Amino acid sequence: MHAVSASHTGLQGDFATLIDQNGQQQSPDEAVTDYFGYQIYKKIFGDNQNYETGYWVGVDKNAVFGPRNEHVGYKFEDLPVVWSGQIVDIFKDVLGLEDDSLLKEAYFKNPENFKKLADAQKDEIKKSWEEFKSNKTLEKYNVFDTKQKEILLDEVIENNKDTLETLPDSEWAGFVKEKIKADVKQKWNNNIGDIEDITETQWNSILDFRPYYIKDKIRKLINKEPELNTSTLSHP
Repeated sequence: MHAVSASHTGLQGDFATLIDQNGQQQSPDEAVTDYFGYQIYKKIFGDNQNYETGYWVGVDKNAVFGPRNEHVGYKFEDLPVVWSGQIVDIFKDVLGLEDDSLLKEAYFKNPENFKKLADAQKDEIKKSWEEFKSNKTLEKYNVFDTKQKEILLDEVIENNKDTLETLPDSEWAGFVKEKIKADVKQKWNNNIGDIEDITETQWNSILDFRPYYIKDKIRKLINKEPELNTSTLSHP
């Protein structure tokens, strides 16, 4: 594909690290290359043969397995979550592309217009891709990765904003972690049915947010100043 791409380099260069600084699996250039390669493959072979590719993204190495998971013992990076070519779907969604025409122009003729458009939305592209991977990780393997845990924390804080405003900040972390537990159980129940066997190690890995980190997030949302502990103040 690169042989017939723009300058034989497609979307390589600085743009290659738009999503991930390390590795080719999440490079926009390799994603678009494999995306168009798959389209050509289907035209030649139809649906009679499976498309084989090395361009897929594995589970986050810092993820946490859920209970009764048949993949426990595997290396996370050996478990494919998404095909790299699905980055194209994120481009289309974030950039409002209705078809492949702009991508074809960028990859095969001149990438500059597409690069400018994507660069202006690079934070949203990366965020959407990370959330997509994270949701697929949970859906396919019953695994909570780093992004999924962050999504959970943000959702709990946002959904319980009114209650948090009435609580002293010393109670925030405990309240939020209990709400996260309830949400985790619900998400796992949706995947594998009723569960009771979440281990203490799993809970500790999922709830490993520091209290000060939770407090900072809440303060930013509700604009509340830190409370003073008057018992520690000295008086003249």
